[in-house]
Amino acid sequence: MLLNFLKLAFLGYKNLLDNFAISVLETLILPKRLIRLKWEIFKRYALRPPRWMIRLEGINSEDTAYGETPFLTLQNILSWAGYKPSDLFVDLGCGVGKPPLYVAYILGGRAIGVDIVRIFIRKAREIARALKLDNVWFYNEDMIDFLNDLSELRRQEEFKTGDLFLYIPATAFSEDLMTKLQKAMESILRVESNLKVITITKRLKLLEEKKLLNLKAKATLPFSWGNGTVWLYDKGKEGS
Repeated sequence: MLLNFLKLAFLGYKNLLDNFAISVLETLILPKRLIRLKWEIFKRYALRPPRWMIRLEGINSEDTAYGETPFLTLQNILSWAGYKPSDLFVDLGCGVGKPPLYVAYILGGRAIGVDIVRIFIRKAREIARALKLDNVWFYNEDMIDFLNDLSELRRQEEFKTGDLFLYIPATAFSEDLMTKLQKAMESILRVESNLKVITITKRLKLLEEKKLLNLKAKATLPFSWGNGTVWLYDKGKEGS
């Protein structure tokens, strides 16, 4: 028992140091205006971290276990995956909204964040207003419901142009949610002419088997919980 405690304490301490190192690198390498974005997020969560916010809302689902994509990791993913500012970036399970806010504020692209935690969405909208952003939208709803409505959403003026870029941080998603997610994605894959899909940790095997998505590449990158596998997909033969 003591050995396990020491092991967990060591891993926790190492993870804390790793995250601090990534944060320092972000400040040194990425655009200086990122400091303003980090400050807007920090001052809203310094006293009540995101994990506390989830508990306050009484959400206990394993699908809402909290982890973050560091800005530096996100930038590496977007560059590696061939993201373009003309793409419509959609984050399914955006948490506090870091990826959509980064895309909108730092890269100047259009971005959508979706999450069921109301306080995350409320505060993300506050941050967008503080930064005077009119190119990022946050939806407080179940991601399956959002996907079912996405084709209709794509007909609206703000969203009808550009390729679709789906970002799915699936590390804590249950198998049941992954199955529902892939089923909801099928109709989208059949109508979108060009798109890319990024998933974290978990593959979209059902869509691979149906040849609706083609697994293009994978990479290992640092996240708030440690290293994670990033899977990059483009449209498969049956989706064309």
